[in-house]
Amino acid sequence: RITAAVSTWGNLSIPAAYHATIAVSYALGAVTLWFLVLTLTGNKRAAFLTTLAFTFFSPSTFLVPAIRNDAGGLFAMRRYQALVQYGDGPNMTGRMLVLLALALLHRAQTRRTAFSGLLAALAMAAVPAVSWPSTLLLAMATGAYVLAMGWNEVKAGAARLGLIVVGSAALAMPFALPSTVWTTFYSANHNVEWLATAGMATNVCFA
Repeated sequence: RITAAVSTWGNLSIPAAYHATIAVSYALGAVTLWFLVLTLTGNKRAAFLTTLAFTFFSPSTFLVPAIRNDAGGLFAMRRYQALVQYGDGPNMTGRMLVLLALALLHRAQTRRTAFSGLLAALAMAAVPAVSWPSTLLLAMATGAYVLAMGWNEVKAGAARLGLIVVGSAALAMPFALPSTVWTTFYSANHNVEWLATAGMATNVCFA
């Protein structure tokens, strides 16, 4: 849908619109990370240094020998390679949206306004609409965010978080029907039914 909209608005062919969309989302990955770190810490220096490291290094090349060998070394630009060589555009766009969603979720939890909650729900809903696998990353990131909160913060923000999650699921449902998601996860996980069901449940609950 995004590619179709860009094609229509920009009077571009579908391939050109797709490449333009993916190029912008790739560039926005560092920007949304900067925004996330700044939102969480309020420290511009930390946000800049984190974004700088994100731009030039990939932790996966340090942690996984197979990825390091495939990418061409410790300091290879793995994300760029995955985009160009493996066509990982939709998932890369999804990961960019996860960073944005987490930042807006934190704002919603701290500002406690209806508008900030709506923005968080929209950002979270955009993830499964663009990339279902990225929804698993969103689930893990949201879980880590909740675990990092103090108990009093959890109690105070539980209802708000629940409303945001339910609202995002409702917004995402037209773009990620449970039946379609289940079939996709079922095929991707070698027809293992429980993995497909777990993937679908995560997609629905953490849209």
